[in-house]
Amino acid sequence: MKKSNSSPVISVIIGAYNCEKTLDVAVESIINQTFKDIEIIICDDGSSDKTWEILESYLERDNRIILLKNELNIGLNKTLNRCASISRGIFLARMDADDLSNQNRLQKQYDFLVKNQEYSVVGSNMMLFDEKGFWGRTIAREIPRREDFVFGTQFIHGSTMMRNDVFQMVGGYSTDPRTTRVEDFDLWIRFYLMNCIGYNIQDD
Repeated sequence: MKKSNSSPVISVIIGAYNCEKTLDVAVESIINQTFKDIEIIICDDGSSDKTWEILESYLERDNRIILLKNELNIGLNKTLNRCASISRGIFLARMDADDLSNQNRLQKQYDFLVKNQEYSVVGSNMMLFDEKGFWGRTIAREIPRREDFVFGTQFIHGSTMMRNDVFQMVGGYSTDPRTTRVEDFDLWIRFYLMNCIGYNIQDD
């Protein structure tokens, strides 16, 4: 496990499970962000493919990377909580191991949260792609209201950045089995119940 001596501004947390085919692209898109003052905390959630071997290869390439490993698959919610428990950043950014972030994503989100103190989480729209290329787009509501959550989650989980102190204040991701696969939706509900609001930058 490698860490820099000073605390980073942003902690990027990634849960990785059997993602050997997509992991390189995802990690490279975070390593190559224009915003450099980050730590990248990645936890292998008990993968049975070559995910861990790929992750280990990054340790000598970038000292901002911190690796964790679950011996058994425990689920994304517990895996992300484990990553967040050692995070040191003022802001906590999510990234999925099968996604790709635009190079200036973290800079834009950091700038927004610094300039707009009333918001606790910021997300974005999302371009949809597969091995054949881009095929669609998901548009998120710019300023979600509490009542909008009746219709489902209002933030694209892997695109979000939040204030770490707020995340810790609401208790992180729920580990209740009822929130399996909807851990992000549950988290945003608890943000809004604490009168913390969010914003979606209208970029992909």
